[in-house]
Amino acid sequence: MASRARTAWSLHSLLSACGDLVAEVDEQATILNFRVNQSSLVKDPSEWFCGRSIQEAFPGPFGGMLTSHIRQSTGSEKSLDWKLPSFIGGDKRWFQARISSWVPGADGTITAILFLWIIPEQVDNDLLRLQEERYALTVKGINAGIWDWDIRKGTEWWSPKLYDLLGYRDQELPSGYDTFVNFLVHPEDRENLLSMGREHRRNFNPYRMDIRLRHKSGTYLWFETFGESLRDRDGQAIRMVGTIFNIHAKKEAELTLKESEERFSQVFNYAPIGISILDPEGNWLKVNRMLCEMLGRSPEELLGRNFRDFTHPEDLPRNIELTRSLLLDEIDRYELEKRYIHKDGHFIWVLLRCTVVRDAYGAPQYGIAQALDITRRKEHETEKEKTILTLNRKNLQLSNFAHIVSHNLRSHSANLQMLTSMYMDSGSEEEKSMFFEKIRNIGESLSRTIEHLTEIVKISQDLNGPLETLYFAPIFKRVKDSVQADILRSEALITSDFSASPAIEYPAAYLESIMLNLLTNALKYRSPDRRPEIVFRTGPSEGTIRMRCTDNGIGINLEKHRKNLFGLYKTFHKHPEARGMGLFLIRNQIENMGGRITVESQPDVGTTFDIHF
Repeated sequence: MASRARTAWSLHSLLSACGDLVAEVDEQATILNFRVNQSSLVKDPSEWFCGRSIQEAFPGPFGGMLTSHIRQSTGSEKSLDWKLPSFIGGDKRWFQARISSWVPGADGTITAILFLWIIPEQVDNDLLRLQEERYALTVKGINAGIWDWDIRKGTEWWSPKLYDLLGYRDQELPSGYDTFVNFLVHPEDRENLLSMGREHRRNFNPYRMDIRLRHKSGTYLWFETFGESLRDRDGQAIRMVGTIFNIHAKKEAELTLKESEERFSQVFNYAPIGISILDPEGNWLKVNRMLCEMLGRSPEELLGRNFRDFTHPEDLPRNIELTRSLLLDEIDRYELEKRYIHKDGHFIWVLLRCTVVRDAYGAPQYGIAQALDITRRKEHETEKEKTILTLNRKNLQLSNFAHIVSHNLRSHSANLQMLTSMYMDSGSEEEKSMFFEKIRNIGESLSRTIEHLTEIVKISQDLNGPLETLYFAPIFKRVKDSVQADILRSEALITSDFSASPAIEYPAAYLESIMLNLLTNALKYRSPDRRPEIVFRTGPSEGTIRMRCTDNGIGINLEKHRKNLFGLYKTFHKHPEARGMGLFLIRNQIENMGGRITVESQPDVGTTFDIHF
């Protein structure tokens, strides 16, 4: 991966910039560990091993001078530099030598790091400066944080860029192993990191892994970390150097893609309908479990085969024609009832829906087909079956009836509480008597609503059962009585005229619920600038009965909300009591009985609902 290659290159550049030769030495000028970046320094680097002295590695005056300087610097607490001549390779060369400050080890010895740079005599000063600048620019320029851990001393150095990547100022956190592992590393990644570190110290191979580190903001970001160790003469890791590189955006994209692929795989494999992916020639590239079950075949029997091989000959011409139009981009999808041939020879009726995915240039890449098994429906399309399908649809709506009761009970309860409060606050027996009568009416209405629950269930289970002859006027009076508190509070003017169509064959529970929801909505969404005026009337409409409810309330922006007007829990005004339930229930009740509802409305003018029973 590009980030991994960049990280490895960054660490390699850092180590290479340290010098043409880097060695750890003790006070006797014995080499404990080394790295050669300039192979011309020795004839055969493989023969130059830990445990040899500087004098053995560089026989002659150069080795002697270097040994002398190293021994004389023993114990120094600062870095020292020398310029030394040598005839390594037969030509005179100049070397810039640098010895780091001496550091005591756990075993009582002291060690230092020796750096050697080759300097041609004529450009020695410029080259030395160049080498030093190269190291500084490498550390500063690479977009990675660098860490250097002295395992024996337990000290660690972090580059300013490492702090910056984690959102901190330089040295704002203690640069230590404990900080990195126990504070920065995500708890779920900690054991993996420690395990990889232990394995690296055993097998000597550089390691790299993706981990999450805590940013100063408190969030965790993904980083790629890379590390490599330096070892002593016994092969024990004494120092580790590594980098961290921010890969959060890439990792998040990878995880999102993986999650999307897993989600698609779950949907694809466990969907209750047959799904397949086909190439532009119609050969199956991928099939799901349900399609295999529908055709009685294994995936191996279908993959690579063409859908034509399993399609009923009578249905094939239309199937091919639609597929051709789809591939030519004449249509963006198609739906077709067709027959597949089952393995045992019988036919499977399916409702096939197909679409195509195109590349950036508009060429078809692959098709997606969904097949819903409709065999039973096709085999039993009789009047009885249609009745059963209708009954299933109505049974599905039965769950909405619980909402009817809840919605209506809430309206009764609110008015009952309000009238009770008015009764308690009334100052005369006459007022108390009036409020008590209204409370009694609400109680009767509440009792009827509860009784209607049984009727609703019965109607849903027996569509052919007898309907009740209902008169609009008395039912509307009961509805008004149940919301007297709202009417009194709003001073609403409510009129009705049911003379054109005074009665209807209908379930009482439905009709009362429809009226109640229309009336409470009109009261709830009244205009604050005028007295509410609400009118209910009936009349004939295309051989049926129509009931119209008109108000002068705040209205609805149909251009914006018409699509969601009758949706469950869809609200269009910021009213504290808006639930998005009333219109949903009205439409379901009306459509459940084969009717329909229409609406016309203008903001700040009012709304008219037409119910066609």
